[in-house]
This record gives sequence, C-alpha cells and structure tokens, in this order.
Amino acid sequence: MLRFNATWMVVLPTSLFIGTMVASAGTALYPPVTGIATPVLCPGTVDIQSRGASYRPGEYTVTREIYCVSEDGKAREEITLKAVFASFIAYSLIAFVLLRFLALPLLRRRFRETLEGAGLRTSFDGRAPGAPVDLHAILARVSDAVARGQANVVVRNMSFDATETNEPATPPAAWPD
Repeated sequence: MLRFNATWMVVLPTSLFIGTMVASAGTALYPPVTGIATPVLCPGTVDIQSRGASYRPGEYTVTREIYCVSEDGKAREEITLKAVFASFIAYSLIAFVLLRFLALPLLRRRFRETLEGAGLRTSFDGRAPGAPVDLHAILARVSDAVARGQANVVVRNMSFDATETNEPATPPAAWPD
C-alpha cells in the first residue's frame, strides 16, 4: 500500500519543480544545460543556435534551437523539445535522489533534536509527537477506577476529579508540568 509521507508529498513535487525550472528556464538562459541529455538523443554532434531579433524599439527577443548533426555532417535534425524533456527527466531524478537521501534525513534528524529539546516524544510511527502511547490503556484505567468507586483518576500528571454533585467540573488553576 502506498503511504503518503514526506517522500511522496514533499520530495517528489519539489524535485519535479526543480527539474522543470532547470530544464526550461535553464535551457532558455544557458542552452548547454541540456548537455546532460543530448548525448542520449544525438549520436553525432550537437549544434546550438541562438538568434536575436528586435521587432520594436527597446524590445529584444532571443530564439534558441538545438540541432543534432549527423556524423557525416549532411543530416541535421531539430531536437530542442526532446532535449528539454530529457533534461527535465534527468534533473528531476538528480533532485529527487539528493532530496530523498541527503536532505530529508538531515531534516528529520534536526526535527527529532528539536522535539527532544522540547521534551516531546520523537516516534515517527504515525502518531502525533507527544501523544499518549495507548489510549485504550488510559480508558481501561479510568473504567477500572470508576468500577471500584474511586472518584480521582490521575492520567499522565493530570488529575480528573469526579464529584457526586451536578455542578460542572472546574479545571485546575494551573496545569501541572
């Protein structure tokens, strides 16, 4: 069963975003960024062409195209979109591996140290930090105490006093530490 944890909810979308930014904006600003994937797409040489044009005063645009030139130099194929997509896959994979196996363990360790410094439990078994270990055990203690006729039950340093009157229970003046 697929669990939705930090890997799938944070690391995967973040790595896809990083891959998108590097492959798209990176290629637009610095076309050799696709060099990680062009050897897979092109057995020959890769030719990157940039053309600039000014179509209005004060405005300038640049068009970049990536071509695969055959080994004999006669055939030429435009591979810009293929190179951007292959770069997206490569950079997303690199970002996923780095985030999942380097950054996430460091963040988890720092989170544990922060919780331990605050005196909270640091178990990552699906329960909230600081939550009681077993709520059924607490319920069993309370029901046993009620069955014995005891009116005062202490659960984890907090006192719950049941009175025989119909008055609402008042919380303690200060919660115990």
